Amino acid sequence: MQNWPFTVVLAAVGIFTLGACGAPSSAPPPSAAAPPSAPSTPPSPPSPAPSVSAPDSLVTDALKNVQCAADAHGIWSFSGTLHNTGTASVKYTIAIAVGTTSSVAGHSMIEKEVAAGASTEVRAAEVAQAAPAGSTCDAVVSK
Repeated sequence: MQNWPFTVVLAAVGIFTLGACGAPSSAPPPSAAAPPSAPSTPPSPPSPAPSVSAPDSLVTDALKNVQCAADAHGIWSFSGTLHNTGTASVKYTIAIAVGTTSSVAGHSMIEKEVAAGASTEVRAAEVAQAAPAGSTCDAVVSK
């Protein structure tokens, strides 16, 4: 929590108090020179970070025939087939990551609407490049 509005008010009070304790001077009376005013309303605090909603459900079994590998140049590509076995159209999201347990070399996101009872091919080219040795490719599907 930020306390800067409170700090500004305390600093302003301290300045006015010190000014009142000084020796008398030939300055015009206080009514002639108005003291600087503090803001009438303090700035509003920063907005909270937006919340991220969880997917309705993970449906990794909807993704079949997954191929995710590096070519001879070290460029990783992904492909697979989404199957919607339901009776209504579904918007699927596939999150793909290439890397090791300690670092991510690349990632991609695919969103695809699949009609009821239909299947469709999905592809992501150049998901990662020059991934470290021991890297794997993982995909998670949600709807």
